[in-house]
Amino acid sequence: MDDDGQDVERACKRIRLRSPEPDVICDNFEDFLLSDAELFPQLARDSGSPASIPEPKAENKDDATPEIGGEGLVIETVRHVCLGTINLKATSSFFKNRKESEVVVNLQQRASIIKLSTTDTGAYAGIVNESFPSELLHRPSVKINALLTAQASLRVIILSHIEEAAEVGNILSKNDVFLQHPSPREIEYFELEMEYFNPHYLVTPGSRMPQLEDLAIEYNDSTLTASLALDEQKKGQLVGIFDTVADLSIRPTTEPSSRLQTRLKDYQLKALTVMSEKECVNVESPQSPSLWVARDAPTGGRRYNIETKSTGDRSLNRNREYRHKITGHKIDVPPVCAGGILADEMGLGKTLCVLSLICWSLDFWRDTEPQGNGSEPSATLVVIPKSMIPGWQAQIRNHIVPGQIRVAVYHGPGRQSLAKHFRENDIVLTTYQTLRSDWANKGPLFAEQWFRVVLDEGTPIVNSIDNYGALLAFMKMDPLDAKARFDHWISNTIQDNVQEGLRKLRILVEATCLRRTKSSISQALPPPTIREEKVDLHPYDRALYNFFESQTAKNAVDAYNDFPANISDTGREKKNVLSLF
Repeated sequence: MDDDGQDVERACKRIRLRSPEPDVICDNFEDFLLSDAELFPQLARDSGSPASIPEPKAENKDDATPEIGGEGLVIETVRHVCLGTINLKATSSFFKNRKESEVVVNLQQRASIIKLSTTDTGAYAGIVNESFPSELLHRPSVKINALLTAQASLRVIILSHIEEAAEVGNILSKNDVFLQHPSPREIEYFELEMEYFNPHYLVTPGSRMPQLEDLAIEYNDSTLTASLALDEQKKGQLVGIFDTVADLSIRPTTEPSSRLQTRLKDYQLKALTVMSEKECVNVESPQSPSLWVARDAPTGGRRYNIETKSTGDRSLNRNREYRHKITGHKIDVPPVCAGGILADEMGLGKTLCVLSLICWSLDFWRDTEPQGNGSEPSATLVVIPKSMIPGWQAQIRNHIVPGQIRVAVYHGPGRQSLAKHFRENDIVLTTYQTLRSDWANKGPLFAEQWFRVVLDEGTPIVNSIDNYGALLAFMKMDPLDAKARFDHWISNTIQDNVQEGLRKLRILVEATCLRRTKSSISQALPPPTIREEKVDLHPYDRALYNFFESQTAKNAVDAYNDFPANISDTGREKKNVLSLF
């Protein structure tokens, strides 16, 4: 997805949406940590008496839909689910003298060897080095998608009928093969949109199995994409850079809209000022740091052309030039970048800040644009995980005067009917999965021109610098929006010269991000209120709790007793039994 400034002469710019771009593995509990329905028989066996626990109600959306077959028979539709991914090593020379770096392959058993062949041409691609239960290749209910990479890594995605998920999980675990979450790359590449049920994933009490849409956002693909992995020291320095991107010099100058019914705190007013300033593309006298420094231009000389990405003779009749703080490029007119990253610590009201910006811009254009002509877009597209839709709707109800904002949700099977009414709304909420689907099918989201696009990810960007670079690409932060240039000026510099690389990164972060922590604005926050709530567990939950309590105690004792008697107490302490739970 890219944002594209539409009218340089306007005070504020429109943005067009173009393109999207540790789990706990259960190796001891596969017999009972499968699903609620399979858990209770184990409870009964362990307790020595029948377990009288009410079965949890299944959600309708996950139930198999019955169909009426011939002669009045009821035939139940089989549910296929994604069980997860396993990563195997392969021996392959397939990519030698080839440009591609990955290929979809089939797995075929040849005696005791698993052979790999490409799905399109059937060409030999290699063999699997590690143990893989070949019986899964012959089960009609199991479907296997496999992606072979140039690093000889074989990523195998396993699908099966929901009724056989536990059995397939047992077959894999008996062969010391354990399922992991699919990566975002795999979810998108194989268009995985079914239910996710990993029989090796420990679902703790009170939680649920994550869904593929959530995984596409929450987990980074560290296997299939080249990324600058950070050691602990560099990661700590990077966190320090982001945590010091404060607003100490910002004066709140933007008046909040009367559409808001919540009074903004001082630090939220500063966020509104910074965001509105960036959308108005103030490059001459911005309050927040800029990547471009303006100065009087000398006569003649050669300048960087932002359109052709090359240098050339400077334009005539130009008395100002702008120099990029990181690359040193000089240019007559800096590129438009009307976006930024609001990275405040959780709980400081980022959603409220974004809503205040939306209300402010609606007032701004109401006062400056002709009414009712519908020629210019005014709607903000907000892309969020599906689980966050109710939260956003609640925030809108809580913070905005009723009737002052028109909101629609573009999600689900009936969403196409909303497409023709996008411009009749001020905010359109959608999900990353819906966005991905519309991208693949050239859907309405990409046919519409949006005033603003908000990505609410809720994930940190400090695990990999590439995560940060991807956000700059979305914002079209020219000239660092291309990965090659970002790597040249930032990633590679950090690798070669840590201090110089982090210095440049700090300049970039200060110009693109706003992050406040609770400790940095503690004086603006009310004191915390600690309230203890005692909960009486339902018999169903009490039995589940007691089961995990007793099983955990048993595992701890067994782990302790596994040590020989001559091992010292210090040696015993090195065994972290918490990893078993």
